[in-house]
Amino acid sequence: MAKAETQIKLGIIGYGFRIRHVANLMKDHVNARVVSICDIDLDQARSNAKENEPNVNDIAFFVSADELLD
Repeated sequence: MAKAETQIKLGIIGYGFRIRHVANLMKDHVNARVVSICDIDLDQARSNAKENEPNVNDIAFFVSADELLD
């Protein structure tokens, strides 16, 4: 029986250009998906996520890192 591959769930604090690139690299090489994003500019983070994340409707967005980590 084949072993089920574990999916890595990513919570990202600060959704700028560099981390979007890193997240895309991770998704290309391992079974990973973004599940939450924290950024002080939520409107920009949501806009960026719509362009980069296929599961954008399943992503939780936060302004506070403490909220993301709860």
